[in-house]
Amino acid sequence: MEPERLLGALRRSGIVEDDGGSIELTEPFHERRSAVRTELAAGNDPIDEQLVAACAGVESDTDAETAERHLLATASAIGRMTDLSTDATAAAAIAVRRVERSPATDGAPEGFTALRGEEVGAFLASNPTAVLYFWGYDCDPCDSVRTTFETLRANGAIPDDVALAAVCSEDCHAAVGDRYQVAVVPTVIFCADGRPDSRIVGIDNRAAFRSELEIIADG
Repeated sequence: MEPERLLGALRRSGIVEDDGGSIELTEPFHERRSAVRTELAAGNDPIDEQLVAACAGVESDTDAETAERHLLATASAIGRMTDLSTDATAAAAIAVRRVERSPATDGAPEGFTALRGEEVGAFLASNPTAVLYFWGYDCDPCDSVRTTFETLRANGAIPDDVALAAVCSEDCHAAVGDRYQVAVVPTVIFCADGRPDSRIVGIDNRAAFRSELEIIADG
């Protein structure tokens, strides 16, 4: 099915909606998928083998088993809400996955690349000297840190060879909690040689940010 027709089918079925020009998943879909997950976990909802085969082999940057369960729950929920064919249902699930994987940008300072948690490793591989800024929603200290970084950047206080990335930790706890030890926000991690070198947690400290930027830039 062509992408336009598939998107139209998802809209008509109440799975997605347009919100200010962006595509968002609806609350009824989230509720239906949550119910499907519960049934799957309890072993009460065997998924059609054709749907399993159609969803197989989809590449994922996250844990393969977790990603497969998530995709199958998504496909099963879509199948219950539409009359799409098996292949179209699998394609729709993959499309929904792409919508969900779009990184949040609300709290990213200007000039920072918005990333999802699973994208951080690849970012550091390409940008070994970097700042990772982990933020959250409804977080006043995060707003303050964002403003501070925008001011530092506008004043030329951030060296050109320091890459900048922002991650909404609330959207990807599993991907950042264990791997980068991000327990609270805001957390700013200064990276050298592709690895965390130091961090500042929970506060907005412009002088400390300047100092750490100089250290990783000189390293």
